[in-house]
Amino acid sequence: MLHAVRSARDVARMNVYWWKHLQAVEQGRYGSSLVYKDLSLAAVQDIKAAQNVYWTLNSGKWDHAIDYEQFGRGRTGENGETWTSYNWNPGMTMIGESNFKSVNPGTGIGAQADNADKPGDATLKFHNLTQDVHYFDVFGKGEEASEWSVEAVPEWVKLTDAEGTLVSGGSVYTETRVLVSIDWKQVTESKTGTITVKNAGNETVATFTVEATVEASHLNEKSRGYQETNGYVMLEAEHYSRTTAGSDGAEWTVVNHMGQRGDSPAGSRRNKRAGCGGHECKCKE
Repeated sequence: MLHAVRSARDVARMNVYWWKHLQAVEQGRYGSSLVYKDLSLAAVQDIKAAQNVYWTLNSGKWDHAIDYEQFGRGRTGENGETWTSYNWNPGMTMIGESNFKSVNPGTGIGAQADNADKPGDATLKFHNLTQDVHYFDVFGKGEEASEWSVEAVPEWVKLTDAEGTLVSGGSVYTETRVLVSIDWKQVTESKTGTITVKNAGNETVATFTVEATVEASHLNEKSRGYQETNGYVMLEAEHYSRTTAGSDGAEWTVVNHMGQRGDSPAGSRRNKRAGCGGHECKCKE
């Protein structure tokens, strides 16, 4: 069990960091691309080390029983005889040097928002009902660390690091993540502002538009319907408008005080098998 858990972890590390390396190369994150490559290759070594330990268990009983390399290996017996041992586990593709991309260093910095597919300008949308937190990454493009700063930040916009410390600039070689949130105590009506990221030469590398929307909730214990904002839909499942019973008599009912925040819907005839068995299913709208 321990071997299976560790293997799943290390295989995930190998692949995730490889994908991050490819993304960093595409976006021009020079320092990050090198770091992610090293992390992926370190995971490969951990996979092989754990595999070698597994092969030694029970006096080698499980030698090559689980093999991450492709099957088909030369084996040597006690009397010197040789043969090919075929492991019916077809193995997996181990990432190596040839799977990584080379990248030439650039100069300066770049910045990319969490909802953008490439560095540069983007829009960060916030809503008082969803209490969103966004982020943008500031990354280095060259072989040495570069200075960066932010300007034109409204007082109602908070920029912090992962520990919650306010940030306004710094030095970066790989990448620095800046969390963006709204101080809703200062926002009583919808507002728009900007965050400007600049390099050491005071040149703008990215401008992020901040849209903070204020809207009163019309959902309460007696309301029916839903509320939508920023791609989210909020509703209470028991607040349906109407129900339609199935042809077999099954129907929806409300069980009081069973939900996370109140009541909850439940289907009658719950001892029946899942599905409708050819009958018209019950539904709610």
